[in-house]
Amino acid sequence: MELNAHYASARRLALSVVMVVTLSTMATGSALASCSFNRGVDHFTAHRVIAVQTVSGVTKVKSTISEYDPVYTAANTTGTNSTVLLSNSTSTWAQFGWFKSQIITPGVTARNSIAQMCNNCGGHPVNNWWPAQPIGNQTIYEVDYGATGFGFYRNGQLLITVGPSFVPSNYQIFSETHDLQDQMPGGTVLNEFFRFSQYFSAGGWHNATPIGTTEPYYGYNNPLGGGYDVWDKSCT
Repeated sequence: MELNAHYASARRLALSVVMVVTLSTMATGSALASCSFNRGVDHFTAHRVIAVQTVSGVTKVKSTISEYDPVYTAANTTGTNSTVLLSNSTSTWAQFGWFKSQIITPGVTARNSIAQMCNNCGGHPVNNWWPAQPIGNQTIYEVDYGATGFGFYRNGQLLITVGPSFVPSNYQIFSETHDLQDQMPGGTVLNEFFRFSQYFSAGGWHNATPIGTTEPYYGYNNPLGGGYDVWDKSCT
């Protein structure tokens, strides 16, 4: 497994965008998304289908996340991802998951596993990245709090520890996009899904809270404890 970390202070958080016309994206021989949008461009801070909970003493969060390949046109360079995150404010977070973005090289779209760390970073998190897992794989992403830094695990293997640390007060598990012309991961036929979503506190693992959104463009389901399905209503 390739474990060489790369480092960058990100001025852009690019994820995945969708065109007004119908587009398709292919990977490993199968069509993963066909979308037809007419929602305009809004450059919003974040559109999310999210599970979020404040928990005293939370120190870890993890989820088994399907590797999806959303349509992305880079209309907004702050794109699309599915991740797990520990935080204690809007200016402190440690986040890990797959991204389809232009974070690593502006102007170049790529899928990567990206670990982000922000400790009052002024909107410029430190990114560490590795080649993404294959489309269709189910990958366990985990973030662990430590006194000197956060550990970022993929499929149970520690890839990197990044500090300085902060004491987290909440966990978040979500799919995210930053523009109405971005595809939220998942379609009505082939959903993005999370399984075995859990947080650690009080000496044990617990099922994460249900996922949801108030935005009309996206669908979600909670088929079992710690299990979520997510989709963009304009995609199949």
